[in-house]
Amino acid sequence: DSTVHTPVHTAEETAAVAKAVGRNIKTSPQKLNLVAQMVRGLSVEEAIAQCTLSRKKVAKHVENVLKAVRANAANNHGLNADRLIVKEAFVGKGQFLKRLKYHAKGRHGSMTRPSAHLTVIAEEVPMEEGEKRLGRFGPRNATRAAMKERIADGAAAEGTVTEAKPAQ
Repeated sequence: DSTVHTPVHTAEETAAVAKAVGRNIKTSPQKLNLVAQMVRGLSVEEAIAQCTLSRKKVAKHVENVLKAVRANAANNHGLNADRLIVKEAFVGKGQFLKRLKYHAKGRHGSMTRPSAHLTVIAEEVPMEEGEKRLGRFGPRNATRAAMKERIADGAAAEGTVTEAKPAQ
């Protein structure tokens, strides 16, 4: 059965990051990577919802690792679990067990039983002004006025636009 390990953080990692590793997941790395790609960049809550609704068998293991990284962030690092985004989700090759596959007339072939490791790194995203919720790739639902103001500030800093149009 697969186990979830929570390694100790090194000094080079920042305080706003949490990590969890699922080891020896009994599937091929290629199949596990399909689900890891699906959750990359999502908020942790949204990624857990995607794994719950997924029909893939591996999604249950990914969901367990996501829950572990959420718990690590809240309990070990004091981060806000609602503000987490899956910064990285990568798959490593585990131990491939070699087994015999028996054929007719006393012959046999060899087959492998693959396993894989999943590492998920979640990052806390700071609250932005005018934001209502954390969306798929970061903060969403900022008010239109705040967005127009940001665009105008960026253009004015570049020197391309001297004055922004008034809001109607």
